[in-house]
Amino acid sequence: MKKVNEYIQSGILQAYINGQLTPVQEKEVLVMAQLHDSVRLKMDELSVELEQRATQQGIAPPKIVKAMFMASIDYLGRQRKGEAPSFPPLLHQESAIGDYEPWLNREDCQTMPDVDEMYIKIIGKTPQITTAIVWMQQMRSEIHQHEIEQFLIVEGTCQVVIGSHTRQLKPGDVLMIGPGQQHHALATSATPCKVILQRIVV
Repeated sequence: MKKVNEYIQSGILQAYINGQLTPVQEKEVLVMAQLHDSVRLKMDELSVELEQRATQQGIAPPKIVKAMFMASIDYLGRQRKGEAPSFPPLLHQESAIGDYEPWLNREDCQTMPDVDEMYIKIIGKTPQITTAIVWMQQMRSEIHQHEIEQFLIVEGTCQVVIGSHTRQLKPGDVLMIGPGQQHHALATSATPCKVILQRIVV
């Protein structure tokens, strides 16, 4: 029993849980866990501790990351169900809301969803350009190192802060944010701000 206790206290079980052992050492640990309940119980205990530490120390990703991820899943699901790819026009300073009417008038883009910070509906995607309709209450601070981000305000108003500059935007306004520019936004209207969002890989 003393040897088993010494084995448990040697640190090898901690190294196993952390994925730091060779395949031969891992096999040894699994054999010991099969032979000795105390080894198996200690492994379970260490696993729970690791999970608790990861939960406590984990950094939650920005909500826009989750929103874009969920939008991508939704877009791929629609494609699998037969939705034809579409190619909304590239945003520029002279873009108008009417340029995007075929997408804004879609039935699934009419009703405002429940919006915590933002909800994203992708309407076009290529390797270089992602175009989406976004309902936004708030967009926390972010920086895109390899993307240009462009907005066309469709409904509502918002305030966008880029570095030390603040812009107040209303329907019809277009804004471009270059790579490496820190920015955040906040809806200033009673309802979420609805925008055409375009991200272009550079």
